[in-house]
Amino acid sequence: TSLMGTFAGVNQTHTASFNQDISTKEVTVGLGTPLETTYNAWNVSNVTQFGWPLVSNADLYQYYGTFSHNTHFNQPIGNWQINTGSEVSLRSMFNFSNFNQDISSSVQTVGSNTYTAWDTKKVITTRYLFYVNNAFNKPIGNWNLISASRLEGMFYNASNFNQDISASIQTVGSETYNAWYLKSAENLISMLREARAFNKDIGNWYVNNVSDFNSTFYNTDSYQHSLATQSVSLNGVSYTSWDIGNASLSNTFYFSGFDGEGVNTWDVSNVTSFGAHFMNQSGLTTSNYDNILISWSSSLGINPNAISEINFGSAQYTGTPGSAPSASHAFIENNLGIALSDGGPA
Repeated sequence: TSLMGTFAGVNQTHTASFNQDISTKEVTVGLGTPLETTYNAWNVSNVTQFGWPLVSNADLYQYYGTFSHNTHFNQPIGNWQINTGSEVSLRSMFNFSNFNQDISSSVQTVGSNTYTAWDTKKVITTRYLFYVNNAFNKPIGNWNLISASRLEGMFYNASNFNQDISASIQTVGSETYNAWYLKSAENLISMLREARAFNKDIGNWYVNNVSDFNSTFYNTDSYQHSLATQSVSLNGVSYTSWDIGNASLSNTFYFSGFDGEGVNTWDVSNVTSFGAHFMNQSGLTTSNYDNILISWSSSLGINPNAISEINFGSAQYTGTPGSAPSASHAFIENNLGIALSDGGPA
């Protein structure tokens, strides 16, 4: 069952100004007649596609979400029951819209039916979910994204979003689970790109299976929390956060305000690419750059990939002769043959 483009704009449908109540509710029709029937209207529990499925030829990702390009719709749909029996796509559902209602997971009762609304455990993609939605800023920190493999562009240019989406133990109804435990995530391309207000700690994210961090924090002006690898234990699950494996870090922090805290702990021995602008135009400080140089001189030394350049923008390092940062900088360039673009010695 699909609701792709049902209330979308830009000529995909003719309902771009739609802004009516479509929350789930018990209704009775044919009252007092032999045809009298009571049912739950807007029961979406069988819907699997609120946007394009995971695999499609969709250059049309901008248009086919349920409310894509509908700048009028802003009605409460927080009691919608999301399908938990089949894979679900939320791709582009609210992009280019002004939707800003509570869609956190919660227990709801409609008629005789009690259920968990916005139970996202079977959601496999949130690609471009809030892309260019400059209004949305509601808590979704209790979403269960255990099945989500594609999250690219989820908050791309969601300029007002600033809510806690760290991994956490949550209980909704009778179910206790790890929210924002990104076990299945393969792709975080542009996930927080241009989410200029975002400054919540996501230092405990599981990203071990992510292969592409291209532009993840591109132009994320406000983010200032450590991204150091750390041991995490949640509800019986133990892992190392920000454990970077065989992944691309192309332009990850380009134009970001991030100061680089914790990046020195990343094991970059299997990184496939840093792109042309890894930390160019970022807020990388001298002390954090020093730590990166010292730490990475070892892991870059065993990297089997053809890394030729890493761009640290205008960041400066401690250039005192004989100091560890200066020696590490020289080793990376002269011994490993990796050109370091930076602001030179402080």
